[in-house]
Amino acid sequence: MKFFLILIMALLTLVVIAQATKVCPVCGQVFGDDYNFCDTCIVDGKAVKLKSAGNGTESTGDAKVVGPGIKLVKIPGGTFQMGSNEGEADEIPVHSVTVGSFYMAETEVTNQQYCTFLNSKRPDETTRKSWVLIRSDTNVWPTEIWYENGTYRPTRGYENNPVNSVSWYGTDEFCKYYKVRMPTEEEWEYAAGGPNHYKYPWGNSWAEGMCCNNRDWSKQLDPCPTVAVKSYSANGYGLYDMAGNLWEWCSDWYDVYPGGSRTVNMGNKYRVLRGGPWDDVAAFMRCAHRGDGDPSLLGNDYGFRVAAD
Repeated sequence: MKFFLILIMALLTLVVIAQATKVCPVCGQVFGDDYNFCDTCIVDGKAVKLKSAGNGTESTGDAKVVGPGIKLVKIPGGTFQMGSNEGEADEIPVHSVTVGSFYMAETEVTNQQYCTFLNSKRPDETTRKSWVLIRSDTNVWPTEIWYENGTYRPTRGYENNPVNSVSWYGTDEFCKYYKVRMPTEEEWEYAAGGPNHYKYPWGNSWAEGMCCNNRDWSKQLDPCPTVAVKSYSANGYGLYDMAGNLWEWCSDWYDVYPGGSRTVNMGNKYRVLRGGPWDDVAAFMRCAHRGDGDPSLLGNDYGFRVAAD
């Protein structure tokens, strides 16, 4: 009888454990029942639902992981005042914009993540050169991707720095491959300011040591003077480096705002860039500041983050 009681207790214990945990079908890691897969494994690029953003900041709740380990956090929709009367001519007039809820990557795409894409996509050299520069292409532009023995790899120690020298087309191909997209300019500015729509991602006043901009630049271009993602605090939505590190491509063609008067760079010639890069001043770190670039340009301060519906 005692043997059967022990057996029953053991079976009940196993049932309780099974209900409380799951085993990742990819790596075998045990994790809580609120997850579908462990947060480091992806199955065929399928989005993986996570319990929460898990970054210790204000969170909108759900998050998901896509592609090569890119965590997206959900940004609730709302209305905000886009633009600024304090900046340059292309930031005015300030106007009301409403965006629906969407997902935004918590970080810029890293060297390691872009290498994973290149190794999966296997573009021919001509095509790849229109997407991103690597070390063998140039001694002038600071890139941290190498091609050796048929494999793309990041510079050791720079795996988690954001990939730079990426064109809009290289961004678009990455997004198509992983079934995500670039954020719109409206979504980008809305998310950058956090729930309170601050002037800077962290607040309404400039603060030293909150982002990678030209105050940290040593003037050395090799290696690229970016910092690893998550080196600075996240904003109120749990997004990192919404100011500094690299300009980030948006999906939009650059144009004046409704009612604006600036007349340069029109006619579907340039794409929008946001965020301000490692080599720029504090004024470029404002959430409302706008940049524009030829979509084929492989700028050493150009990078990107992804979004999804």
